[in-house]
Amino acid sequence: MLSGGCALSIRDHDLVSDIVSKNELMQLKRKMRNRVITSLCVIFIIFSILAHFNSTEIKGNALNNAVDKIDIKLETVSSLEKTYINFLKNIVFQLSSNIELQSYLITRDELSKQLILDYWTKVSEQTNWMFQIRLITNSGHELVKIEYDQEKQLADNIASLQNKSDKEYVKQGKKLKREELYISPIELNREYSELSYPIMPVFRIASNIITPTGQSLGLLVVNVIANKFLSVNADILASEPGNTVVLDHSGNYLQGGGDQNWGHILTPDLSINFSKQYPKVWAELQQSMSTHSKGIIIANAEQFVYRLLNLSSDAKKNTPYIVIHQIKYSDLQKVLYPQLVKNFLTYLLVFIILSFALWFYYKRQLYQESEHHSLELISALFYSNEAIFITDENWKISVINQAFCHVTGYSRDEIIGMTVAELYFLEEQTVYNNIVHAVKEHEYWLGEIKTLSKNGTWLTNVMSINTVKNGSGKVSNYVVHMIDISDRKEMEEKLKVAAVAFETRSAITIANSEGNIIRVNKAFTEITGYQENEVLEKNPNILSSGKHSPSFYQELWQSIISHGSWQGEIYNRHKDGKIFPEWINISSIKDEGGDVKYYVATFEDITERKRLETELANLSNNDL
Repeated sequence: MLSGGCALSIRDHDLVSDIVSKNELMQLKRKMRNRVITSLCVIFIIFSILAHFNSTEIKGNALNNAVDKIDIKLETVSSLEKTYINFLKNIVFQLSSNIELQSYLITRDELSKQLILDYWTKVSEQTNWMFQIRLITNSGHELVKIEYDQEKQLADNIASLQNKSDKEYVKQGKKLKREELYISPIELNREYSELSYPIMPVFRIASNIITPTGQSLGLLVVNVIANKFLSVNADILASEPGNTVVLDHSGNYLQGGGDQNWGHILTPDLSINFSKQYPKVWAELQQSMSTHSKGIIIANAEQFVYRLLNLSSDAKKNTPYIVIHQIKYSDLQKVLYPQLVKNFLTYLLVFIILSFALWFYYKRQLYQESEHHSLELISALFYSNEAIFITDENWKISVINQAFCHVTGYSRDEIIGMTVAELYFLEEQTVYNNIVHAVKEHEYWLGEIKTLSKNGTWLTNVMSINTVKNGSGKVSNYVVHMIDISDRKEMEEKLKVAAVAFETRSAITIANSEGNIIRVNKAFTEITGYQENEVLEKNPNILSSGKHSPSFYQELWQSIISHGSWQGEIYNRHKDGKIFPEWINISSIKDEGGDVKYYVATFEDITERKRLETELANLSNNDL
């Protein structure tokens, strides 16, 4: 509650919210917008980092899950390949232990031969695995031979027989004991030492046919179609992402390498093997294979799941082959895409929700800050020394402050509810009408007017009127701010008078507290010959004639310090060097605290007066 009957009463909520100026409201909105943007940027960065790590985790989990499935399937492949090998071994044992076969080797009977061929044909066509079945003498000559046609799925006797004494499988086969088998490495089939076409990878299983007495009668050699064996990997892993390859011990592609399959034999100058493509993986693989028959090699964003494939149960007799399934993130697109999209949408949805939450939160803060700022502003304005009153849209006064009561002399009860027109405190009614018209047209008015206080005193005020609109854009209030400039106007008048007085015939200098000149008048220039710009910020001693002793000036300044002024006769020097006498009055001007602010000196050239005095003195002496 304000003293003097002028209470601050604001009942219009819109007025409290809208009292803040547009610039201040824009600053508050900009501040809020910056907070929102900063917060959203921070959240976006955090969410981006989280989404990145989450996506990385999703990718890693997907890759690990895929690797686990591949690892399980490779284990199945290994088991299945062992089963196939054992199956082939059993067939070879059955073929080599056939009585007719041993009988034929002893008797070379044609009937036995035909029975053998029929039996071999039946076995070959039923299994679809055996490309050739051959009976070879200990000297290396083929005795009986059938060959399976994969296209016709038929086996037939081959009349053309060869000498295979130089082949490794013949040499190794002769060393076999009863119930022992030799399994050769996988290689391309050759006829008469030349590659046969179409290209066919095969491996050979040899059995030494030994009689009960321990005599070796010859060798049974079965050429197994290797692709049938190797394709087990591709068949089981076909549905899994990535690529499965089979390598030999040097890293050459045997299967799964596309154009590079058997390239080390077919195009040795152009072939590129696995060890050259992935040297680091190959080096790590070699180290791992020395102690483990299976494992996983991780290289950057790729994983290599491997298994060693031994055709022979005795690893020392046969170099193992390497089955590798290579998988990388790009192979998991079908699996990863839905998960990554879901992850992205989840973070996006949370980000949008947080964005709206932040927006409403900061919007609420904006309202609270604008309301708080409005109240602070209203409090600062209404408790200031400047008169303020607020009207409704019909110019009826609804709020006044203490300063208004003090300036106009009216009490709150006399003012509240009156219209500005009824108050009759303006200079003329036409002035009020002009102001109202200008405010309606421009929503603002600023000007200097004379107002009549209750006691009949006329005051000069700078008045500003601002229009306040509600949310629908209609005028709800007018805020009138008045600044009493009567004292200033009076000072301006005095300054005008002083300005006229300053241009007197006497020279005037004004110096600051340090004694440096800050202003001179026209008479100063006429008497001393110096222009104003030549003496500004300089000490008045530039006019010193040198005719006075230091003690003279000490007494002069002591008088100014003690009494505030000094006057007397001084000789000064004109700009052209001429010394002239002057009568000078020096006064100090102090502020309210008693400190000297300025020194004002007025002087006149008394050369003529001194000349007249001399002439009068001379005339007096002559009369005597």
